[in-house]
Amino acid sequence: MHAAGHGHSEYRVPYRNRRDQSACRHNGPPADCDQRTGSAVSAVLSGAKRDDHWRYWNLELPSPAVVSENLYTGRVDYTISKNDTIHATALQDGSLASQPDNFDNVLEGLQPLRRLFTVSEAHIFSPNIVNFARVGYNYNHVVAPASNTALNALAGNTQYGFVPGETVGEMHIGGLSAFFGGAGVEGVYTYNYNSYQAGDDVYITKGKHSAQAGFNFEQIQSNDQGSSTYGYYVFGSYAGFLTNAPTSFTSSVPGSTTPAYLRQKIYGAYIQDAYHLRRNLTVNVGVRYEPTSTITEKYGHLSVLPTDTAATPKLGGSLFNNPSLLNFAPAWAWPGIHFPTERHRCAAPTASTTLCRCRICSS
Repeated sequence: MHAAGHGHSEYRVPYRNRRDQSACRHNGPPADCDQRTGSAVSAVLSGAKRDDHWRYWNLELPSPAVVSENLYTGRVDYTISKNDTIHATALQDGSLASQPDNFDNVLEGLQPLRRLFTVSEAHIFSPNIVNFARVGYNYNHVVAPASNTALNALAGNTQYGFVPGETVGEMHIGGLSAFFGGAGVEGVYTYNYNSYQAGDDVYITKGKHSAQAGFNFEQIQSNDQGSSTYGYYVFGSYAGFLTNAPTSFTSSVPGSTTPAYLRQKIYGAYIQDAYHLRRNLTVNVGVRYEPTSTITEKYGHLSVLPTDTAATPKLGGSLFNNPSLLNFAPAWAWPGIHFPTERHRCAAPTASTTLCRCRICSS
């Protein structure tokens, strides 16, 4: 699938309210502003004086976006025997999007990719016992920006860079649209998210009871790499910009990026029973336990401050203390009656049944 969109970019730029009104008019954009190349700001600021009177224009420019997407999916079902069936699914969804920045200086791109694979098996032990087992893998890959090409020659000129060897950096001025810099100055960020999952559910029917129990496990591996902007000035106001009084400056040290390999595990188990007291009366009772591990980094690259008064941060270990070890969620349901309390938050009742969940977490 290939699509082209004719969107628009909005930005806010200043102009001088000259007394003779020769350069800028109140009924239209400033005459000395080049709306397509993004030189509106530079054209106005080149003659800026502190005693000038300033007004602002909200300009809206065409900004064509091109998006291509390729989606593939499939499923296979196979009957092993009268008691066993298995099916597998696969999906791949990749796309590439590109669009000029808000000042039409740089062509930016985004390249996401998603892959999903699942396999499940159903086994009938007896007329009263059925089991469903499943495994899966989910992969997400994003490169942002995937492409960063200068549309304006000045956006690719390294002599204007805030960091040696780089193009002009970012500028954020209070009250004006942000300028996101030249080609490649925002760095390239790569995100690789891997999720491995497994689970099992068993259903048992006996007499007036319809019970079910199961578990699930998920292991998350998030491998990310990228760098922050090579030069990022923040000015609190336009006056601060004119007087060269930034509030902050941030930049990466060239060549110092460190990849992060984050890890986490999620566990879950539950048991539930639907007891049929009468033909028109069923009571459901169950409980679920779902703790998670704390986030860690494979090579100990995390740094945390153990306490508010600690003199130095601690390198390695977990990112925070685990608040989920007592993450129990009892649940019950019965027709038409509920007791809303502070610790028993009930879902909206249906015409015949009310379901309540109570989540108990560590303090």
